[in-house]
Amino acid sequence: MTVGRAGRARAKSEAQGVGDRLRAHRLALGVLAGGVVLTGALVVGLQASYLHQQQRITSSQTALTAASLGVAQVDLNRRLGEAVAAAAEASHPSVAFDQTLAASMHPKGPFVSASLRELRGTRLVVVAHLGAPPIRSLSRPAVLADCREAIRSGGLVTDRVVAKHRQRLLYYLATSGQSGTFVAAAAQALPGDRRVRIPPSAPYADLNAALYYGRRVRPAALIEASTAHLPLSGITARAAVPLGSSVITLVASPKGSLMGAWAQAAPWALLAAGLVLSVALAVLTDRLVQRRRHAEVLALENRSLYREQRGISETLQRALLPRRLPEIAGVEMASLYLSGIAGLEVGGDWYSVITVDADRFAFVVGDVSGRGVRAATVMASLRYTIRALAALGFMPEQILELAGREINLLSDEHFATVLVGLVDNRSRQMRIANAGHLPPLLIAGGRAEYLELPIGPPLGVATVSYAALEVPMPERATLLAYTDGLVERRDASLDTGLEALRQTASQIEGSVQECLERIVAELVPSGSEDDLAALGLRWGLEQGGN
Repeated sequence: MTVGRAGRARAKSEAQGVGDRLRAHRLALGVLAGGVVLTGALVVGLQASYLHQQQRITSSQTALTAASLGVAQVDLNRRLGEAVAAAAEASHPSVAFDQTLAASMHPKGPFVSASLRELRGTRLVVVAHLGAPPIRSLSRPAVLADCREAIRSGGLVTDRVVAKHRQRLLYYLATSGQSGTFVAAAAQALPGDRRVRIPPSAPYADLNAALYYGRRVRPAALIEASTAHLPLSGITARAAVPLGSSVITLVASPKGSLMGAWAQAAPWALLAAGLVLSVALAVLTDRLVQRRRHAEVLALENRSLYREQRGISETLQRALLPRRLPEIAGVEMASLYLSGIAGLEVGGDWYSVITVDADRFAFVVGDVSGRGVRAATVMASLRYTIRALAALGFMPEQILELAGREINLLSDEHFATVLVGLVDNRSRQMRIANAGHLPPLLIAGGRAEYLELPIGPPLGVATVSYAALEVPMPERATLLAYTDGLVERRDASLDTGLEALRQTASQIEGSVQECLERIVAELVPSGSEDDLAALGLRWGLEQGGN
């Protein structure tokens, strides 16, 4: 009996041990499975992040490559434009064309052939030819159609011609001068085998690239490629480069890892390490994020450098304020402009008064953000645009909406606050609209109050519709419009400056010019840090229909 009990105990103990081992194995398998799942999820996530960054950098380098191609096309346009312009103004067009374009011909320049045509009645007559014989006959209908399109559009017309183991890009540009209307055509040779070698020192040497004429990516449109394996697959990026009347489509894909071999191997290293290397995974992720940020910073710097290299146009001259204001019956007006004492660069403050017709005139006061030649250039563009719109009879709110399309904060790096008013002297009514500008001050009967106008966003920030306000003008009322240099101070709030202006203006008498000078002397006795522009308008007893 005792032996039987002992045997049963041993058997029970052995069975329990087997169960514990099985449970341990199951737990181990569960932990292993959980570790594999977690590691797999991390690997998948890291691989997706790597591919995403690979795509982002590929897109950035493709955009930079497209920018460099755009710079080259601008240079070709400049060369051809100088040649045809010289021919159109010269007494001997063919001689002037030959001399101007000689430095641009192969092997010194990009063109392998060039010709000059003169429009005589309805015919286009070839008057000069340089370089190699053309692939396409100069009298073919397609060539003549391109020439006539260049005359009609006034811009660069492009075409592509392909023959046996030869291909060329054709450029057409027309202009008129004292000698007549001329069309210049030039051809740029392209690789006949459609293969190109990218130098190792090029910023895009890590990419396989293919160029196509037009927007469609197809074998017949291929211009050149750095690889024979087409079409490019995997991670790819595409960019369209404007080329006169057409475009060139650039397709690129990375040859390898653009973030380094370690970034490419990181997911597999993580898979091998598993849960044991979780801390190392965190460090690796941090390093990848840092490398990502560094790559984005480098891409932004390179993009900015390419923008600067593409700046081939001369900076516009500084816009000048009007020397004198127009004389309008029944209205006394005066203006004042002071340059800021901080810095030596020109600012963007301006004012204008525009006669619309016998009964109406418009006025504008504006301020472009920032200082320097770029701010002055934007100011000049807006000033002449608004003057033209006002002279055409547009309402103030329409003027602001249309002028807002001429400036963009992202591309121009400036915005502008503008106040536009349209005055009807006969009815003694003023219609006024405000794009983020300081409110005008109305002085009448010994009191000065700011007009409560609907205020829209500054020009360049957003394209919106603006609202206007109709304001009746009392007799002997004075309207003061100004820029922020009159009221803004570093050591005081804007409300404080506006209240100081209101109180000062209500206590000053005299002519409009005297009032402006005394207000400026009271508020900025030592000069303003920012530029200051002010415009004063006063309606007399004899104005309108009285």
